[in-house]
Amino acid sequence: MPVANQQTPNRTARTVVILEQMIAASGLAPGEPFAVEAELEKKLGVSRAVVREAVSRLPRSRWR
Repeated sequence: MPVANQQTPNRTARTVVILEQMIAASGLAPGEPFAVEAELEKKLGVSRAVVREAVSRLPRSRWR
């Protein structure tokens, strides 16, 4: 898995970068499900709150 720049200011911001990289590398079509929170928590080693905040910060225009 690609690693975010270590200088990214906090866990949520790093998680946003990692999620963007994961989504770009996945080849999913818009609207296809990506992953569930619990899976992302384990895979990224962050809390549910961090996952939820990071997902809320993803640019919605790229999801359509």
